[in-house]
Amino acid sequence: MLDIIGRINNYTTDPNKFVDIAVAFVQNIPYDYNKYYSIISENTRFPVEVLVDNKGVCSEKSLLLAGILAYAGYDVILFEFEKENHMAVGIRCPCKNSFRGSGYCFIESTLPNPIGYVPEEYMGGIKLVSIPKVIKVSSGSRMYTNCFYIDNDPATYKYEIIQKFREYLDRNYRLIYKEDLTRSINSLYLPYGYISGITWKLPIENGNPDIIVAKIIKCYIEDKCYQNIVSYGNLRADLTIYRYYGVDIINEGGKYYLALLLAK
Repeated sequence: MLDIIGRINNYTTDPNKFVDIAVAFVQNIPYDYNKYYSIISENTRFPVEVLVDNKGVCSEKSLLLAGILAYAGYDVILFEFEKENHMAVGIRCPCKNSFRGSGYCFIESTLPNPIGYVPEEYMGGIKLVSIPKVIKVSSGSRMYTNCFYIDNDPATYKYEIIQKFREYLDRNYRLIYKEDLTRSINSLYLPYGYISGITWKLPIENGNPDIIVAKIIKCYIEDKCYQNIVSYGNLRADLTIYRYYGVDIINEGGKYYLALLLAK
């Protein structure tokens, strides 16, 4: 635990960035689907066992993340949803969109999700509707204060999200960005000169652009998230088939999407 804290501190002295890195680290530890589906009751892993086994379920990963943040001096709690059999982390924050007005921002430890965002639905159609049991972990003096991304919708910082997503595409695919395709995302027709195209609309939510893009990559391009209601298995193939792309953040019915138009 202390080794992890030391490594993060060597990378940044920013207390908000520390939290972002710690959250991303734990979220990217593989989820233990075999244990989730097991009909045999198993003991809860200790945080060190999650690191050694490199996997864990929600309670185990939440205990690990809460421990890291607590040892680093943050005010941390655990949200235990007994009815839904789920656990998440809460970190003290001054954000207006703290979890149910608690003064703590919700952190989902299982998969890449922005700090402050509560998934609408979990595996098996489970939704967090009950009142959770609050378990105090630490009363540290540090809190998470990066409320801009939590309290504002993605349209406010759409260009940050788009830029980071374009950087990912540039590193990993032979695609060429075209402004005319971006302008045509909501059009019924492709601009002159293109013979075919396809539009993907990927759900996004409020949060740090780095985590939003990380979620797009893991959940929609790699298609490795249990919370996907529909499969995005063909998106990765489409990224290799098409040559040009446009990208924008759009709002449909009050929900935000990263809209990606691929063409050739």
